[in-house]
Amino acid sequence: GPGNMEQAGVGLNLETKGSPGELPRVVAIVPESAAARDGRLKLGDLIQTINGESCAGWTVPRVRAAVLGPAGTPVRMTALRPAAGASKIAPQPPERLNIELTRQVSSLLTPSLGSSTPKGSFRDSRHQQAYVLIATSDQGQPGDSGPSAGPAPPPC
Repeated sequence: GPGNMEQAGVGLNLETKGSPGELPRVVAIVPESAAARDGRLKLGDLIQTINGESCAGWTVPRVRAAVLGPAGTPVRMTALRPAAGASKIAPQPPERLNIELTRQVSSLLTPSLGSSTPKGSFRDSRHQQAYVLIATSDQGQPGDSGPSAGPAPPPC
């Protein structure tokens, strides 16, 4: 295997059900990430290809596997942005964006509160416990969203 090199990403939260032909949709962009600094991708954009491969019908784990990789290496993607004001009466082709982002290891890509919490604020033991729980939970935090909605996929 590739060893356990730290996986670097571009800071996109993508959502897809993996239905045939469905494209992953950008639902969140991690602040300060490669995607955020680049500034071209917007919420609601559909990722059409990653590194030249069509990602229609891909599941979220497959998309993540394609996006994540060694820090400092490029990820090329094309995205489709539904045309503003397009309707069934006056359909307009979506705008196509060619984007190249450089993978970077970001503390924000791992769900932990460490990066945004000033040092010395963990004196309160309840605080510390909550922090440890969140930092070590791979299942996503126990959600208030009810049993129907699974945890949002982590960013890639």
